[in-house]
Amino acid sequence: VFRIDSSNNQLTIQANDMTSPVTITIPEGEYSIAQMASQLNSLFSSEPGLDKLSVTYDSKDGYYGLKITSQVEGLDSKIDIDGNSSAYKELFVNRDYTLYYNYGNYVAKVTNETKSDSIASFTGSKSLSGVNATTPLTITSGVNDTFTLKVDSNSYDITLSAGDYTSATQISDEINAQLLNAGLTDIESLVSNNSIKIQGSAASTAKDITAQAKGTNGGFEAVLQKVNITQTVQKVSGTGSITLNGEFDGTVDANNNKLTITVNGKDYKLDLPVGDNVSQEEIENAINNAIQPSTQTVVNSFSSISDTGTTDVEYDRPASVEMPIALPTTIEVTDSTNSMDLTINGTTKKVVIESKKYNSQSEFVTALQKAIDNTFGNGYGGALVSLNNGKLVFTARTDDKHFGENTSIACGTNTSTLLAELNSTRKPAALTIIL
Repeated sequence: VFRIDSSNNQLTIQANDMTSPVTITIPEGEYSIAQMASQLNSLFSSEPGLDKLSVTYDSKDGYYGLKITSQVEGLDSKIDIDGNSSAYKELFVNRDYTLYYNYGNYVAKVTNETKSDSIASFTGSKSLSGVNATTPLTITSGVNDTFTLKVDSNSYDITLSAGDYTSATQISDEINAQLLNAGLTDIESLVSNNSIKIQGSAASTAKDITAQAKGTNGGFEAVLQKVNITQTVQKVSGTGSITLNGEFDGTVDANNNKLTITVNGKDYKLDLPVGDNVSQEEIENAINNAIQPSTQTVVNSFSSISDTGTTDVEYDRPASVEMPIALPTTIEVTDSTNSMDLTINGTTKKVVIESKKYNSQSEFVTALQKAIDNTFGNGYGGALVSLNNGKLVFTARTDDKHFGENTSIACGTNTSTLLAELNSTRKPAALTIIL
């Protein structure tokens, strides 16, 4: 997504036989890559000298980039883009251009993208590897055929056709058909590691995609995510979750209403409400009142993650590493969680960020960039900090004499109180009863 405002809306470019460059102004707004290509084509077509340029977009290795092509052939065919123009960073940040002849036309082509474009997506946790002709997934109308898809602030009920599905691809194709029926022409389904992944297309402006159950319909569980279900019967045990056999009919006898639930070694004893028509809500309330929520802290630790850059004829990719989980909305940094060891091109230094509360991800990234620049400098041998879907990305800096193949970068939670804190997940421990 390209976000254009008054601070980054001008692009200076000189093409073909033009004797001087011209500056075009891009209307303010938010653009997908397809919309930006269309907008630039419109601006170029009305500007003498630029009307022989065409803008498209393509991808390689999962990276999308704009492609500007001159229709002029021969020695007069050229494209020069001013890297100091304000729109350059928004359109081509961390992306270098190389000029080369291609079938008589001069092409300006993206050759260095250090992080992939942000595409909203939802991936189900349920593996469909066991779905085949022998053990098909049976979808029954009104039973397990519907789930709710939320795209940004809008919700859509996706209802699959009833029948036996014999592969994950067949299920994905059916979801695509129903996405079109729902008018979601820029959202697509595909199979990723035997699970269903629903994502925006390259032209989509969607920022967030989530899926959830539609009431009591089992479509979400059948296709996307296996949920843990527990009921009430005699005694069972397990790790993580337990499933009890039998069904609750609403009757609780006064002589048989004692229930003990053990969570993490601690016993919780409670009396269930008595009667012939005890509701699900009454059972849930009794259990939730007996087991008060506690906070679980899990550090998603990694001893070290590292990367070495590469350089070839067409692509020059600096070393880059991405943290495994997204940053929280606000970040509290204390004196005990304010440092990280960062290794760039074989040199390890301790980076210390100011201890304070950061009210946004962008404020934190700016402060961390400043701390890294103060430690390593802001040229080759340093690193750039960015976000990809809320996850921190560290990319080694290059210059005119040092390329991607000359870079490496590494970090880990074992030598970083800051990364250990940022990669910690805190959530209330919960017990769910579904009757």
